[in-house]
Amino acid sequence: MRLKALLLCAAVALPGAASANELLRVYELAQQNDMQFQAAAAQRDAAIEAKPQARAAFLPQVTGGYMRGRSFQDTTYNNSAQFGPPRRDVFTSDGLQATLNQTVFNWQYFQQLLQSDDQVALAAASYNAAQQNLVLRVASAYFNVLSAADSLRTSQSEKKALERQLDQAKQRFDVGLAAITDVQDSQARYDLTLASLISAEQILANNKEALAVITGENTSKLTTLQDDFPLPPPTPENVDSWVASAKQGNFDLLTAQLQADISKRGIDVAWAKHLPTVGLMAQYSDGEQGGLFGAQQTAREIQLQVTVPIFSGGATQSGVRQAKATAAQYKAMYEGQKRVTEQQTRNA
Repeated sequence: MRLKALLLCAAVALPGAASANELLRVYELAQQNDMQFQAAAAQRDAAIEAKPQARAAFLPQVTGGYMRGRSFQDTTYNNSAQFGPPRRDVFTSDGLQATLNQTVFNWQYFQQLLQSDDQVALAAASYNAAQQNLVLRVASAYFNVLSAADSLRTSQSEKKALERQLDQAKQRFDVGLAAITDVQDSQARYDLTLASLISAEQILANNKEALAVITGENTSKLTTLQDDFPLPPPTPENVDSWVASAKQGNFDLLTAQLQADISKRGIDVAWAKHLPTVGLMAQYSDGEQGGLFGAQQTAREIQLQVTVPIFSGGATQSGVRQAKATAAQYKAMYEGQKRVTEQQTRNA
């Protein structure tokens, strides 16, 4: 609803409610067909899967397997007179196995679960920023087309006026009331207008193509701009209030803040590799061995496994240092974005 309100505010330059609806229709087309926005939506859908993936690490992990095989054993006796001729034994085997692993304690998984909340929030903020950017791109492209059409009408009117002046200059010259330089001057201004007209036609065509890239459709005749429309001042007329509002609601700033929070949580994720992990493993197997000494075997096993990291070649310490450097990077980017947001708000 906020985005539609922005479009309606932009439509104050258009005559009548039908024109505002036209701009909304163009925006709805852009929502469906703009590839940049579709990519942002797909990126959001992919990013929000971080939460269930992080949660899955705490749920039971069940694997199963089945094995069926046959082996051949050839035996040749050195004393064949005593033990007999060479023989071949064939052994068949069937095996079924199921394994369940359950995490009991893993601090790294817990930190990644907390980190996934910020990742989901970042995905939503990035999508909202893309949606807001789509509003701006649609409005800009739409009004560029209207402005180019208005410039083309101006060039066409100027061409007609100069064409009449050229005819009058030629008539005055034919009857001896004007010099040839007057005709040449009118001809030059007329030729310049023709060049401007061709340029205006090209600009209009280019702007229509730019709008078609966003909407996926070629636009036909659009509403013309009003000759006069109101430009109300911002409310409140206090720049500090707008700066404060931008610091709370600017999507670029919110994205930078969430990235800083995610990278800060990444330090805890990296450091958690120093801690032991506890897991529960349960296994069931059922197999059959064929041959002369064949047997049926069934086994059940349950283990509580404690894994203590002792030395990893310095990789864990390096990962912690890397995470700290990354967190410092994103913190600096957040502070920089905060300054840029304030500057842009004051300029606007």
